[in-house]
Amino acid sequence: MKQYLLIVIMMLTSGIAKSQSADYFIKNGDLMARVGNTTSTFERGWKNPIIDFAEGELNGKYFVIYWQANGDSKICTISETGKWSSKSDFRCRCGKHIDKIKFIDSQTLIITCTDGKRYKRTFTAGGGSTESSY
Repeated sequence: MKQYLLIVIMMLTSGIAKSQSADYFIKNGDLMARVGNTTSTFERGWKNPIIDFAEGELNGKYFVIYWQANGDSKICTISETGKWSSKSDFRCRCGKHIDKIKFIDSQTLIITCTDGKRYKRTFTAGGGSTESSY
């Protein structure tokens, strides 16, 4: 039983490590990605600097969500190389006033607004989501 549990843990750990092949950080308003010894610009902030981001896994896919000074926010699906494979607007009850986003588990985000309100967003396997006060 212990050997079986160890094998399952190792498989899960290697799967997560494979999907997160980059380290992300903000530099001068741009979202940067470091893969191995190479650092590149993941997304430019231009005149609308990126102020923060969150990253994590939802339903087996790895995501980066970032938000900018004017309140625009994007969600990006990340490929195994650390590059985004799709990007779309990220909308939530905070509107353009996101303070923090935290990935809780493989289906849940906690979103905190700048006014202190908090929301829980749960994603379904089919791609939909529901959001409620938290």
